[in-house]
Amino acid sequence: MNRLLTAMVFLLGSVSLLGGAQAQEASDVETTTETYGDWTLVCIEATPRACRMVQRLDVENEEGGGRLLEVTMLRNQQGVLIALELPFGLDLRAGVVIQFDENDEITLPFSTCYPSGCQVIALLAPEHLAQFRAGTVMRVGFRGMGQQETLVAEVSLNGSSMALAELPEPIVPSDAGS
Repeated sequence: MNRLLTAMVFLLGSVSLLGGAQAQEASDVETTTETYGDWTLVCIEATPRACRMVQRLDVENEEGGGRLLEVTMLRNQQGVLIALELPFGLDLRAGVVIQFDENDEITLPFSTCYPSGCQVIALLAPEHLAQFRAGTVMRVGFRGMGQQETLVAEVSLNGSSMALAELPEPIVPSDAGS
């Protein structure tokens, strides 16, 4: 049971649903990483195995550097979740727009903000997941507060299909009430 709880904390912490806290891992549970193109698959090697795929875009400027965007994907019972973490100072009312190659834009609202940044967490529709799998680039558009111009970050989809294929099926909770 502790391994299952650790796996759930790992997955939830990976999309910062726990207030931006880092996932706490038990000392007896091994964490592994594998690289697939521009994506990293991070897994807790427990029974059941829990994984997420991540890509981080950093930016350097005259004020220093840091994370511009972190994309995390994982499976749950409903499908594939995508979580985008962006820095503070954005126009949250405008939300975020994602686009896979030249397909239609998908507008997503911000879900919440934590000390690590503001997040969009959404379930990808089957047609959007198919575009993700077949695509070469994902564009993420967002606006700074008080800005009219949309900033666009390009996320490489190189290796994403292979990493996605390695995500294990979701953990289905047992029905304890029956």
